[in-house]
Amino acid sequence: MLYFLRGECKIDIEIFEPTSNIRLHSPEPERTEELIKYDAIKLIMKNNSADELTKADEYTPRTIGYSGEENILNLCFNQQLSPGNYSLSISYETNIINIKA
Repeated sequence: MLYFLRGECKIDIEIFEPTSNIRLHSPEPERTEELIKYDAIKLIMKNNSADELTKADEYTPRTIGYSGEENILNLCFNQQLSPGNYSLSISYETNIINIKA
């Protein structure tokens, strides 16, 4: 029997101007703390020469917020993110036994 659902989403992002936050459209999470493991959200700058991922340019959000009014997930980073190509990786896990139908 299946009790847990685990997955990972990878999103390619191009940043055009320096910024310290990323805002994404997202449906309202019912139990964000249980569904998304915050330490499992990583932003990695790609190597411009071959679009390869490097550990040296890996960022973890300082805070994660959600605006139900706008349906926006807001990721705030301690560092200023330079213009360039990035890969945003979000891992999630939920107990599907407790999901309401």
